[in-house]
Amino acid sequence: MTEVQARIVALVGVLLIFIGIGLAAVIPGGFDSFSRYISVAGAGLLVIAALMAFGSIVSLLRTRQGRYGLNVITSTFLVFGILAALNFLSSRYSLRRDLSASGRFSLAPQTESVLEGLTDDVVLYALVPENDPRHGIVRDLLREYAHASGRVTARNIRLSRDPASAERLAVKENDAIAVEVNGRVERLKVFTEHAVTNAIVRAARNERKRLYFLSAHGEKDPNDEDVSGYSQARDLLREENYEVLTHSPKEDSTVPDDCDALIVAGPDLPLLSFETESILAYLDRGGRVLLAIDPVREGDSLSTLGTDPILAPLGIELGRGVVLDASEASIQLGAGYFKPTVTSYGSHPITAGFRNERTLFSRARPVRVVASGVPTAVLLETDRRSWEEMDVFRGDETLRPDEGRAATGPLPLAVAMWLPAREFEPDTSRAADPALRFRRPETRLVVVGDSDFACNEFVQYQRNKDFFLNSVSWLAGEEDLIAVRPKDPENRVLHVTTTQRKIIRMTSMVLYPALVLALGVAVWARRRRQDV
Repeated sequence: MTEVQARIVALVGVLLIFIGIGLAAVIPGGFDSFSRYISVAGAGLLVIAALMAFGSIVSLLRTRQGRYGLNVITSTFLVFGILAALNFLSSRYSLRRDLSASGRFSLAPQTESVLEGLTDDVVLYALVPENDPRHGIVRDLLREYAHASGRVTARNIRLSRDPASAERLAVKENDAIAVEVNGRVERLKVFTEHAVTNAIVRAARNERKRLYFLSAHGEKDPNDEDVSGYSQARDLLREENYEVLTHSPKEDSTVPDDCDALIVAGPDLPLLSFETESILAYLDRGGRVLLAIDPVREGDSLSTLGTDPILAPLGIELGRGVVLDASEASIQLGAGYFKPTVTSYGSHPITAGFRNERTLFSRARPVRVVASGVPTAVLLETDRRSWEEMDVFRGDETLRPDEGRAATGPLPLAVAMWLPAREFEPDTSRAADPALRFRRPETRLVVVGDSDFACNEFVQYQRNKDFFLNSVSWLAGEEDLIAVRPKDPENRVLHVTTTQRKIIRMTSMVLYPALVLALGVAVWARRRRQDV
Protein backbone atom coordinates (compact mmCIF):
# COMPACT_ATOMS: atom_id res chain seq x y z
CA MET A 1 0.00 0.00 0.00
CA THR A 2 2.86 2.33 0.83
CA GLU A 3 4.37 1.72 -2.60
CA VAL A 4 1.10 2.65 -4.30
CA GLN A 5 0.87 5.83 -2.23
CA ALA A 6 4.49 6.68 -3.11
CA ARG A 7 3.67 6.35 -6.81
CA ILE A 8 0.69 8.65 -6.42
CA VAL A 9 2.80 11.23 -4.55
CA ALA A 10 5.54 10.97 -7.20
CA LEU A 11 2.98 11.42 -10.00
CA VAL A 12 1.56 14.52 -8.32
CA GLY A 13 5.11 15.86 -7.89
CA VAL A 14 5.91 15.38 -11.59
CA LEU A 15 2.64 17.10 -12.57
CA LEU A 16 3.41 20.07 -10.32
CA ILE A 17 6.88 20.43 -11.85
CA PHE A 18 5.42 20.43 -15.36
CA ILE A 19 2.74 22.93 -14.35
CA GLY A 20 5.40 25.26 -12.90
CA ILE A 21 7.54 25.04 -16.03
CA GLY A 22 4.48 25.59 -18.22
CA LEU A 23 3.47 28.71 -16.30
CA ALA A 24 7.02 30.08 -16.60
CA ALA A 25 6.88 29.49 -20.35
CA VAL A 26 3.66 31.40 -20.99
CA ILE A 27 3.93 34.16 -18.38
CA PRO A 28 6.14 37.16 -19.35
CA GLY A 29 9.24 37.34 -17.21
CA GLY A 30 9.77 33.59 -16.79
CA PHE A 31 9.67 32.05 -13.32
CA ASP A 32 7.72 34.26 -10.94
CA SER A 33 7.04 33.48 -7.29
CA PHE A 34 3.94 31.35 -7.98
CA SER A 35 5.49 29.14 -10.68
CA ARG A 36 8.66 28.79 -8.62
CA TYR A 37 6.73 27.62 -5.54
CA ILE A 38 4.79 25.06 -7.60
CA SER A 39 8.00 23.63 -9.08
CA VAL A 40 9.69 23.45 -5.67
CA ALA A 41 6.61 21.76 -4.20
CA GLY A 42 6.70 19.17 -6.98
CA ALA A 43 10.38 18.46 -6.34
CA GLY A 44 9.61 18.10 -2.62
CA LEU A 45 6.88 15.55 -3.33
CA LEU A 46 9.33 13.52 -5.42
CA VAL A 47 11.74 13.44 -2.48
CA ILE A 48 8.92 12.37 -0.13
CA ALA A 49 7.86 9.64 -2.56
CA ALA A 50 11.44 8.38 -2.70
CA LEU A 51 11.59 8.20 1.11
CA MET A 52 8.22 6.41 1.28
CA ALA A 53 9.36 3.73 -1.15
CA PHE A 54 12.96 3.64 -0.03
CA GLY A 55 12.92 -0.10 0.66
CA SER A 56 11.37 -0.92 -2.70
CA ILE A 57 13.91 1.29 -4.44
CA VAL A 58 16.81 -0.48 -2.71
CA SER A 59 15.37 -3.90 -3.68
CA LEU A 60 14.88 -2.72 -7.25
CA LEU A 61 18.46 -1.54 -7.50
CA ARG A 62 19.65 -5.04 -6.67
CA THR A 63 17.99 -6.43 -9.79
CA ARG A 64 19.44 -6.21 -13.30
CA GLN A 65 16.61 -3.93 -14.44
CA GLY A 66 17.20 -1.66 -11.46
CA ARG A 67 20.90 -1.39 -12.14
CA TYR A 68 20.15 -0.69 -15.79
CA GLY A 69 17.70 2.08 -14.82
CA LEU A 70 20.21 3.55 -12.38
CA ASN A 71 22.82 3.64 -15.14
CA VAL A 72 20.37 5.46 -17.40
CA ILE A 73 19.58 8.03 -14.69
CA THR A 74 23.26 8.49 -13.87
CA SER A 75 24.13 8.91 -17.56
CA THR A 76 21.34 11.46 -17.96
CA PHE A 77 22.56 13.55 -15.04
CA LEU A 78 26.12 13.23 -16.31
CA VAL A 79 25.10 14.54 -19.76
CA PHE A 80 23.25 17.47 -18.16
CA GLY A 81 26.31 18.16 -15.99
CA ILE A 82 28.60 18.18 -19.03
CA LEU A 83 26.22 20.50 -20.89
CA ALA A 84 26.07 22.84 -17.90
CA ALA A 85 29.87 22.88 -17.64
CA LEU A 86 30.20 23.61 -21.37
CA ASN A 87 27.64 26.38 -21.09
CA PHE A 88 29.55 27.91 -18.16
CA LEU A 89 32.88 27.70 -19.97
CA SER A 90 31.42 29.14 -23.18
CA SER A 91 30.06 32.12 -21.27
CA ARG A 92 33.54 32.81 -19.86
CA TYR A 93 35.73 31.77 -22.81
CA SER A 94 33.63 32.10 -25.93
CA LEU A 95 34.58 32.17 -29.60
CA ARG A 96 32.12 34.38 -31.44
CA ARG A 97 31.69 35.30 -35.09
CA ASP A 98 29.00 37.50 -36.63
CA LEU A 99 27.77 35.91 -39.87
CA SER A 100 24.93 38.38 -40.52
CA ALA A 101 25.01 40.35 -43.78
CA SER A 102 25.17 43.77 -42.11
CA GLY A 103 27.20 42.78 -39.03
CA ARG A 104 24.29 43.79 -36.81
CA PHE A 105 25.26 41.37 -34.03
CA SER A 106 28.74 42.83 -33.50
CA LEU A 107 29.91 46.23 -32.34
CA ALA A 108 31.26 48.80 -34.77
CA PRO A 109 34.97 49.74 -34.82
CA GLN A 110 34.17 53.13 -33.27
CA THR A 111 32.46 51.45 -30.30
CA GLU A 112 35.36 49.04 -29.83
CA SER A 113 37.80 51.97 -29.93
CA VAL A 114 35.82 53.85 -27.27
CA LEU A 115 35.62 50.78 -25.02
CA GLU A 116 39.35 50.13 -25.32
CA GLY A 117 40.04 53.67 -24.13
CA LEU A 118 37.88 53.46 -21.01
CA THR A 119 39.65 54.25 -17.74
CA ASP A 120 36.57 54.11 -15.49
CA ASP A 121 33.93 51.46 -14.91
CA VAL A 122 30.68 51.86 -16.86
CA VAL A 123 27.29 50.48 -15.84
CA LEU A 124 24.58 50.15 -18.51
CA TYR A 125 21.02 49.87 -17.20
CA ALA A 126 18.25 48.39 -19.35
CA LEU A 127 15.02 50.07 -18.23
CA VAL A 128 12.61 48.57 -20.76
CA PRO A 129 9.86 46.40 -19.18
CA GLU A 130 10.09 42.71 -19.97
CA ASN A 131 6.70 42.70 -21.70
CA ASP A 132 7.93 45.42 -24.08
CA PRO A 133 8.98 44.10 -27.53
CA ARG A 134 12.12 46.25 -27.28
CA HIS A 135 13.33 44.48 -24.14
CA GLY A 136 15.17 41.71 -25.95
CA ILE A 137 16.88 44.14 -28.34
CA VAL A 138 18.10 46.38 -25.52
CA ARG A 139 19.25 43.41 -23.41
CA ASP A 140 21.23 41.84 -26.27
CA LEU A 141 22.82 45.16 -27.22
CA LEU A 142 24.03 45.88 -23.69
CA ARG A 143 25.35 42.33 -23.36
CA GLU A 144 27.58 42.99 -26.39
CA TYR A 145 29.09 45.99 -24.60
CA ALA A 146 29.69 43.95 -21.43
CA HIS A 147 31.26 41.13 -23.44
CA ALA A 148 33.56 43.55 -25.32
CA SER A 149 35.03 45.25 -22.23
CA GLY A 150 35.73 44.15 -18.69
CA ARG A 151 34.98 47.69 -17.52
CA VAL A 152 31.36 47.53 -18.68
CA THR A 153 28.55 45.93 -16.67
CA ALA A 154 25.04 45.45 -18.05
CA ARG A 155 22.05 45.27 -15.69
CA ASN A 156 18.31 44.89 -16.12
CA ILE A 157 16.28 46.80 -13.55
CA ARG A 158 12.56 47.14 -12.91
CA LEU A 159 11.74 50.60 -11.71
CA SER A 160 8.73 49.39 -9.74
CA ARG A 161 10.88 46.88 -7.81
CA ASP A 162 13.95 49.10 -7.43
CA PRO A 163 12.74 52.61 -6.58
CA ALA A 164 16.10 53.51 -5.03
CA SER A 165 17.92 53.02 -8.34
CA ALA A 166 15.16 54.85 -10.19
CA GLU A 167 15.57 57.84 -7.89
CA ARG A 168 19.36 57.79 -8.03
CA LEU A 169 19.43 57.56 -11.82
CA ALA A 170 16.51 60.01 -12.21
CA VAL A 171 14.97 57.78 -14.87
CA LYS A 172 11.40 57.18 -15.99
CA GLU A 173 9.53 54.27 -17.49
CA ASN A 174 9.87 55.63 -21.02
CA ASP A 175 13.67 55.81 -20.75
CA ALA A 176 15.21 52.85 -22.57
CA ILE A 177 18.80 52.93 -21.30
CA ALA A 178 20.80 54.69 -18.59
CA VAL A 179 24.60 54.99 -18.67
CA GLU A 180 26.45 55.63 -15.38
CA VAL A 181 30.13 56.52 -15.02
CA ASN A 182 31.46 57.76 -11.66
CA GLY A 183 28.04 59.03 -10.65
CA ARG A 184 27.44 60.84 -13.96
CA VAL A 185 24.31 59.53 -15.71
CA GLU A 186 23.22 59.80 -19.34
CA ARG A 187 19.63 58.80 -20.15
CA LEU A 188 18.48 57.57 -23.58
CA LYS A 189 15.07 57.11 -25.14
CA VAL A 190 16.56 55.33 -28.16
CA PHE A 191 18.48 52.06 -28.18
CA THR A 192 20.81 52.19 -31.17
CA GLU A 193 24.49 51.36 -30.80
CA HIS A 194 25.50 54.83 -31.99
CA ALA A 195 23.40 56.48 -29.28
CA VAL A 196 24.75 54.20 -26.52
CA THR A 197 28.37 54.72 -27.56
CA ASN A 198 27.98 58.50 -27.64
CA ALA A 199 26.29 58.38 -24.22
CA ILE A 200 29.30 56.48 -22.84
CA VAL A 201 31.62 59.15 -24.27
CA ARG A 202 29.56 61.96 -22.72
CA ALA A 203 29.36 60.27 -19.32
CA ALA A 204 33.03 59.28 -19.25
CA ARG A 205 34.39 62.76 -19.95
CA ASN A 206 34.26 65.67 -17.60
CA GLU A 207 34.73 68.36 -20.24
CA ARG A 208 33.45 69.04 -23.72
CA LYS A 209 35.80 70.20 -26.42
CA ARG A 210 34.82 73.35 -28.26
CA LEU A 211 34.54 73.65 -32.03
CA TYR A 212 34.23 77.04 -33.69
CA PHE A 213 32.71 77.56 -37.15
CA LEU A 214 34.15 80.61 -38.91
CA SER A 215 31.44 83.04 -40.06
CA ALA A 216 31.03 86.39 -41.87
CA HIS A 217 32.23 85.12 -45.28
CA GLY A 218 29.13 83.23 -46.44
CA GLU A 219 30.30 79.97 -44.84
CA LYS A 220 27.99 77.02 -44.16
CA ASP A 221 25.87 77.80 -41.11
CA PRO A 222 25.68 75.10 -38.39
CA ASN A 223 22.20 76.39 -37.51
CA ASP A 224 20.88 76.34 -41.08
CA GLU A 225 18.37 73.51 -41.63
CA ASP A 226 18.18 74.00 -45.40
CA VAL A 227 19.67 71.33 -47.69
CA SER A 228 22.84 73.39 -48.00
CA GLY A 229 23.12 74.02 -44.24
CA TYR A 230 25.14 72.23 -41.58
CA SER A 231 22.47 71.62 -38.93
CA GLN A 232 22.76 67.83 -39.20
CA ALA A 233 26.55 68.06 -38.97
CA ARG A 234 26.09 70.23 -35.86
CA ASP A 235 23.80 67.63 -34.29
CA LEU A 236 26.27 64.84 -35.07
CA LEU A 237 29.05 66.80 -33.41
CA ARG A 238 26.93 67.41 -30.32
CA GLU A 239 26.15 63.71 -30.10
CA GLU A 240 29.90 63.11 -29.95
CA ASN A 241 30.12 65.47 -26.96
CA TYR A 242 31.44 68.55 -28.77
CA GLU A 243 30.29 72.07 -28.05
CA VAL A 244 29.56 73.84 -31.34
CA LEU A 245 30.06 77.62 -31.50
CA THR A 246 30.63 80.29 -34.17
CA HIS A 247 33.48 82.76 -34.51
CA SER A 248 33.25 86.05 -36.42
CA PRO A 249 36.58 87.80 -37.05
CA LYS A 250 34.69 91.07 -37.37
CA GLU A 251 33.74 90.84 -33.70
CA ASP A 252 37.02 89.35 -32.44
CA SER A 253 40.03 89.29 -34.73
CA THR A 254 41.80 86.51 -32.81
CA VAL A 255 40.75 82.87 -32.68
CA PRO A 256 39.45 82.14 -29.14
CA ASP A 257 41.95 80.52 -26.78
CA ASP A 258 39.46 77.79 -25.87
CA CYS A 259 39.07 76.73 -29.51
CA ASP A 260 39.97 73.04 -29.89
CA ALA A 261 39.35 73.10 -33.65
CA LEU A 262 38.38 75.81 -36.13
CA ILE A 263 36.12 74.85 -39.06
CA VAL A 264 36.11 76.99 -42.19
CA ALA A 265 33.28 75.50 -44.26
CA GLY A 266 32.74 76.87 -47.74
CA PRO A 267 33.32 80.65 -47.64
CA ASP A 268 32.00 82.63 -50.60
CA LEU A 269 34.13 85.71 -49.90
CA PRO A 270 37.93 85.81 -49.52
CA LEU A 271 39.44 85.98 -46.06
CA LEU A 272 40.97 89.35 -45.31
CA SER A 273 44.64 89.67 -44.48
CA PHE A 274 44.09 90.22 -40.75
CA GLU A 275 41.81 87.17 -40.65
CA THR A 276 44.45 85.05 -42.34
CA GLU A 277 47.02 86.34 -39.85
CA SER A 278 44.70 85.36 -37.01
CA ILE A 279 44.44 81.79 -38.31
CA LEU A 280 48.22 81.63 -38.82
CA ALA A 281 48.79 82.79 -35.25
CA TYR A 282 46.34 80.13 -34.05
CA LEU A 283 48.24 77.45 -35.99
CA ASP A 284 51.55 78.75 -34.61
CA ARG A 285 50.42 77.98 -31.09
CA GLY A 286 49.36 74.43 -31.96
CA GLY A 287 45.93 75.09 -33.44
CA ARG A 288 43.74 72.68 -35.42
CA VAL A 289 41.91 73.85 -38.57
CA LEU A 290 39.56 72.24 -41.10
CA LEU A 291 39.52 74.17 -44.40
CA ALA A 292 36.68 73.07 -46.71
CA ILE A 293 37.11 75.35 -49.73
CA ASP A 294 34.58 75.21 -52.58
CA PRO A 295 35.40 76.16 -56.19
CA VAL A 296 34.35 79.83 -56.26
CA ARG A 297 34.81 81.68 -59.55
CA GLU A 298 37.15 84.63 -59.82
CA GLY A 299 37.66 85.93 -63.34
CA ASP A 300 38.48 83.09 -65.71
CA SER A 301 39.52 80.65 -62.97
CA LEU A 302 38.81 79.84 -59.34
CA SER A 303 39.61 81.90 -56.27
CA THR A 304 41.75 80.57 -53.42
CA LEU A 305 39.60 82.74 -51.12
CA GLY A 306 42.58 84.22 -49.31
CA THR A 307 43.97 80.87 -48.13
CA ASP A 308 47.29 81.05 -50.02
CA PRO A 309 49.19 82.59 -47.07
CA ILE A 310 48.10 79.60 -44.98
CA LEU A 311 48.61 76.79 -47.50
CA ALA A 312 51.58 77.93 -49.59
CA PRO A 313 54.18 77.70 -46.77
CA LEU A 314 52.96 74.16 -46.10
CA GLY A 315 53.31 73.06 -49.72
CA ILE A 316 49.56 72.64 -50.29
CA GLU A 317 47.81 74.04 -53.34
CA LEU A 318 44.13 74.38 -54.24
CA GLY A 319 43.25 73.37 -57.79
CA ARG A 320 42.07 76.10 -60.16
CA GLY A 321 39.53 73.83 -61.90
CA VAL A 322 36.44 71.76 -61.06
CA VAL A 323 36.68 67.98 -60.70
CA LEU A 324 34.42 66.04 -63.07
CA ASP A 325 33.90 62.32 -62.65
CA ALA A 326 32.94 59.73 -65.30
CA SER A 327 33.75 56.68 -63.15
CA GLU A 328 31.56 53.60 -62.91
CA ALA A 329 30.73 54.40 -59.27
CA SER A 330 29.45 57.84 -60.25
CA ILE A 331 27.47 56.44 -63.19
CA GLN A 332 25.84 53.78 -60.99
CA LEU A 333 24.87 56.45 -58.50
CA GLY A 334 23.47 58.68 -61.25
CA ALA A 335 25.18 61.65 -59.61
CA GLY A 336 26.42 63.27 -62.81
CA TYR A 337 29.90 64.47 -63.71
CA PHE A 338 29.85 67.32 -61.21
CA LYS A 339 29.45 65.03 -58.17
CA PRO A 340 32.65 62.98 -57.91
CA THR A 341 32.30 59.69 -56.04
CA VAL A 342 35.38 58.54 -54.12
CA THR A 343 36.22 54.90 -53.37
CA SER A 344 40.01 55.23 -52.98
CA TYR A 345 41.38 56.27 -49.59
CA GLY A 346 44.82 57.04 -48.23
CA SER A 347 46.64 55.53 -45.29
CA HIS A 348 45.62 57.78 -42.42
CA PRO A 349 43.56 57.34 -39.21
CA ILE A 350 40.80 59.55 -40.64
CA THR A 351 40.06 57.15 -43.49
CA ALA A 352 41.17 53.86 -41.92
CA GLY A 353 38.51 51.19 -42.34
CA PHE A 354 36.62 52.88 -45.19
CA ARG A 355 37.70 50.20 -47.69
CA ASN A 356 35.80 50.60 -51.00
CA GLU A 357 32.75 52.37 -49.65
CA ARG A 358 31.73 55.64 -51.25
CA THR A 359 32.11 59.25 -50.23
CA LEU A 360 30.18 61.76 -52.33
CA PHE A 361 31.22 65.31 -53.16
CA SER A 362 29.55 68.07 -55.16
CA ARG A 363 31.40 70.57 -57.38
CA ALA A 364 34.75 69.92 -55.75
CA ARG A 365 38.24 71.14 -56.58
CA PRO A 366 41.53 69.22 -56.29
CA VAL A 367 43.84 69.70 -53.30
CA ARG A 368 47.48 68.94 -54.14
CA VAL A 369 50.65 68.54 -52.13
CA VAL A 370 53.29 70.36 -54.20
CA ALA A 371 56.10 70.24 -51.62
CA SER A 372 57.07 67.73 -48.94
CA GLY A 373 58.55 70.08 -46.37
CA VAL A 374 56.01 69.04 -43.73
CA PRO A 375 54.33 65.69 -42.97
CA THR A 376 51.25 65.36 -45.17
CA ALA A 377 48.93 62.58 -46.31
CA VAL A 378 46.40 62.38 -49.14
CA LEU A 379 43.11 61.29 -47.57
CA LEU A 380 41.07 60.39 -50.64
CA GLU A 381 41.34 60.42 -54.44
CA THR A 382 38.92 60.29 -57.34
CA ASP A 383 38.82 57.55 -59.96
CA ARG A 384 41.25 57.55 -62.88
CA ARG A 385 38.27 58.37 -65.14
CA SER A 386 37.97 61.84 -63.63
CA TRP A 387 39.60 65.09 -64.65
CA GLU A 388 40.04 68.70 -63.68
CA GLU A 389 37.96 70.91 -65.94
CA MET A 390 39.54 74.32 -66.29
CA ASP A 391 36.67 75.92 -68.20
CA VAL A 392 34.66 76.56 -65.04
CA PHE A 393 31.96 78.51 -66.89
CA ARG A 394 30.73 75.47 -68.79
CA GLY A 395 27.98 73.54 -67.07
CA ASP A 396 26.71 70.91 -69.51
CA GLU A 397 26.73 67.21 -68.61
CA THR A 398 28.61 66.08 -71.77
CA LEU A 399 31.99 67.53 -70.84
CA ARG A 400 35.11 65.57 -71.69
CA PRO A 401 38.67 66.22 -70.51
CA ASP A 402 40.67 68.68 -72.53
CA GLU A 403 44.17 67.23 -72.62
CA GLY A 404 45.62 70.63 -73.33
CA ARG A 405 44.34 72.23 -70.14
CA ALA A 406 42.97 69.58 -67.77
CA ALA A 407 44.67 67.19 -65.36
CA THR A 408 43.26 63.66 -65.41
CA GLY A 409 42.58 61.43 -62.46
CA PRO A 410 43.13 60.18 -59.93
CA LEU A 411 42.84 63.59 -58.31
CA PRO A 412 43.27 64.24 -54.57
CA LEU A 413 40.28 65.92 -52.94
CA ALA A 414 41.54 66.14 -49.36
CA VAL A 415 44.89 66.16 -47.56
CA ALA A 416 45.97 66.19 -43.91
CA MET A 417 49.03 67.97 -42.52
CA TRP A 418 50.61 67.93 -39.08
CA LEU A 419 53.59 69.56 -37.39
CA PRO A 420 55.05 67.77 -34.33
CA ALA A 421 54.84 69.41 -30.93
CA ARG A 422 57.79 71.68 -30.14
CA GLU A 423 58.89 74.57 -27.99
CA PHE A 424 56.88 77.59 -28.96
CA GLU A 425 58.90 80.63 -30.08
CA PRO A 426 56.78 83.78 -30.37
CA ASP A 427 56.84 85.59 -33.71
CA THR A 428 56.98 89.30 -33.03
CA SER A 429 55.79 90.07 -36.54
CA ARG A 430 52.47 88.47 -35.62
CA ALA A 431 52.26 90.05 -32.18
CA ALA A 432 52.38 86.69 -30.43
CA ASP A 433 52.03 86.76 -26.67
CA PRO A 434 55.49 86.38 -25.05
CA ALA A 435 53.83 84.50 -22.20
CA LEU A 436 53.30 81.56 -24.57
CA ARG A 437 56.89 80.36 -24.16
CA PHE A 438 56.06 76.72 -23.54
CA ARG A 439 55.83 73.47 -25.44
CA ARG A 440 53.02 73.88 -27.93
CA PRO A 441 50.83 70.93 -28.99
CA GLU A 442 50.93 69.34 -32.41
CA THR A 443 49.55 71.53 -35.19
CA ARG A 444 47.04 69.80 -37.44
CA LEU A 445 45.32 70.87 -40.65
CA VAL A 446 42.82 69.16 -42.95
CA VAL A 447 42.11 70.71 -46.35
CA VAL A 448 39.14 69.54 -48.45
CA GLY A 449 38.24 70.85 -51.89
CA ASP A 450 34.51 70.89 -51.11
CA SER A 451 32.20 71.77 -48.23
CA ASP A 452 28.96 70.28 -49.59
CA PHE A 453 29.96 66.75 -48.60
CA ALA A 454 28.94 67.53 -44.98
CA CYS A 455 25.81 69.59 -45.72
CA ASN A 456 22.33 68.34 -44.84
CA GLU A 457 21.81 66.94 -48.34
CA PHE A 458 24.88 64.69 -48.39
CA VAL A 459 26.18 64.15 -44.84
CA GLN A 460 24.24 60.93 -44.30
CA TYR A 461 25.42 59.35 -47.56
CA GLN A 462 27.57 56.26 -46.88
CA ARG A 463 30.98 57.48 -45.56
CA ASN A 464 30.37 61.25 -45.76
CA LYS A 465 29.43 61.40 -42.09
CA ASP A 466 32.41 59.30 -41.02
CA PHE A 467 34.83 61.36 -43.08
CA PHE A 468 33.57 64.63 -41.57
CA LEU A 469 33.43 63.39 -37.97
CA ASN A 470 36.75 61.57 -38.19
CA SER A 471 38.41 64.70 -39.56
CA VAL A 472 37.07 66.77 -36.67
CA SER A 473 37.98 64.09 -34.11
CA TRP A 474 41.55 63.88 -35.44
CA LEU A 475 41.90 67.64 -35.37
CA ALA A 476 40.53 67.86 -31.82
CA GLY A 477 42.83 65.08 -30.60
CA GLU A 478 39.96 62.66 -29.96
CA GLU A 479 41.72 59.67 -31.54
CA ASP A 480 39.50 57.13 -29.79
CA LEU A 481 36.51 58.52 -31.73
CA ILE A 482 38.20 58.03 -35.11
CA ALA A 483 36.59 54.92 -36.56
CA VAL A 484 33.82 53.63 -38.75
CA ARG A 485 30.58 54.35 -36.97
CA PRO A 486 27.77 51.80 -36.64
CA LYS A 487 25.27 51.58 -39.44
CA ASP A 488 21.59 51.95 -38.80
CA PRO A 489 20.13 48.47 -38.18
CA GLU A 490 18.01 46.95 -40.92
CA ASN A 491 14.38 46.32 -40.15
CA ARG A 492 14.14 42.52 -40.24
CA VAL A 493 11.70 41.99 -37.40
CA LEU A 494 9.49 38.89 -37.30
CA HIS A 495 6.12 40.07 -36.06
CA VAL A 496 4.17 37.52 -33.98
CA THR A 497 1.03 37.89 -31.93
CA THR A 498 0.84 37.30 -28.19
CA THR A 499 -0.92 33.96 -28.79
CA GLN A 500 1.75 32.84 -31.25
CA ARG A 501 4.48 33.81 -28.79
CA LYS A 502 2.83 31.73 -26.06
CA ILE A 503 2.49 28.77 -28.42
CA ILE A 504 6.17 28.99 -29.33
CA ARG A 505 7.18 29.08 -25.66
CA MET A 506 4.87 26.21 -24.72
CA THR A 507 6.06 24.10 -27.65
CA SER A 508 9.78 24.64 -27.09
CA MET A 509 9.80 24.54 -23.28
CA VAL A 510 7.03 22.06 -22.45
CA LEU A 511 5.76 20.04 -25.41
CA TYR A 512 9.11 18.97 -26.88
CA PRO A 513 10.65 18.02 -23.49
CA ALA A 514 7.47 16.14 -22.54
CA LEU A 515 7.56 14.27 -25.85
CA VAL A 516 11.16 13.23 -25.28
CA LEU A 517 10.30 12.10 -21.74
CA ALA A 518 7.29 10.11 -22.96
CA LEU A 519 9.40 8.37 -25.61
CA GLY A 520 11.99 7.51 -22.99
CA VAL A 521 9.36 6.07 -20.67
CA ALA A 522 7.85 4.05 -23.54
CA VAL A 523 11.23 2.58 -24.47
CA TRP A 524 11.98 1.76 -20.86
CA ALA A 525 8.58 0.07 -20.38
CA ARG A 526 8.98 -1.94 -23.57
CA ARG A 527 12.41 -3.24 -22.58
CA ARG A 528 11.13 -4.11 -19.13
CA ARG A 529 8.31 -6.23 -20.59
CA GLN A 530 10.82 -7.96 -22.86
CA ASP A 531 13.08 -8.75 -19.91
CA VAL A 532 10.15 -10.19 -17.96
